[in-house]
Amino acid sequence: MSQAAKSGTPPMEGYRPTIPASVPAAAATPGALGTNEVSISNPGSDSEIDKGKEVRANPNGEAPAAAPATAPAAENAAKTPDPNTAAKQASMSPAEQKREYQKALKQQQDAVKKAQSDRKKKEQQQALAVKEQKKKTKAKQDEQKQEDKQPQPPAPTGGQATTTPPAKQ
Repeated sequence: MSQAAKSGTPPMEGYRPTIPASVPAAAATPGALGTNEVSISNPGSDSEIDKGKEVRANPNGEAPAAAPATAPAAENAAKTPDPNTAAKQASMSPAEQKREYQKALKQQQDAVKKAQSDRKKKEQQQALAVKEQKKKTKAKQDEQKQEDKQPQPPAPTGGQATTTPPAKQ
């Protein structure tokens, strides 16, 4: 504030910088370039952009070369994208890209459901195997208890030493 003017009348208009000589005359005058109009459309409807052909991918208007169909392994498909995907997507209209995205999403969801059902089946098989093993173990333990409960023949006392093996049932 100490550098502000202390005398005289204050300026009544704001500071307007000068336009350099290197700027073309058309750009120097505001409003000479035209109007900037923006239109709004419903996001769910098909617009002219979605219906039209994608012109950014091929400036010459030539059809893209067909990519050779390759089927990558199911495990690698999720990890590494198809190298031709970018070129394919560039030649698609936005509506086609949306359909392809929905198709890929559906495939992923189906794969997840299949993996979940496979996991449940495997868990059921493991539970069944554990149950079978427990039955076998219990049967062996019951057999061992049966053998332990059988009375042992009395030890011979003097005389002849004849031993007869116990009869198994």
